[in-house]
Amino acid sequence: MEEFVEDFVNSAALLFGGIIFIIALGVSLSVYIYTAVALMGIAKKLDHPNGWFAWIPILNSILLLQMGEKSPWLILTILIPGLGTLVFLVISILAIMDICEKRGYDKLLGLLILVPLGNLILFGILAWGKNS
Repeated sequence: MEEFVEDFVNSAALLFGGIIFIIALGVSLSVYIYTAVALMGIAKKLDHPNGWFAWIPILNSILLLQMGEKSPWLILTILIPGLGTLVFLVISILAIMDICEKRGYDKLLGLLILVPLGNLILFGILAWGKNS
């Protein structure tokens, strides 16, 4: 009997883990597609010729830097051990703030990127919102 209960619990845990994995995969894929479509929309509004960069993982960061008039070579700061990722995060926030200004919004709107789920809202505003 004890072996049956153990097998049942293991099977239930495996099923639950699989369901959670499928849900997480679906949410992640949805967020990736939404972000790529929004970045393409922003590139189109800013007349950037390489909007298709939004679909390729490293190129989408380069697209963001280019639209914010930052050097795409700044992506290499990620390779600096320790603080490289933090430096790139600050550079990305500054680029997003410049994109907000180009789209006619207040520059400080770019700080919405720091709020959880705020990046999705911000990209939606920049891609499909009217110029203010």
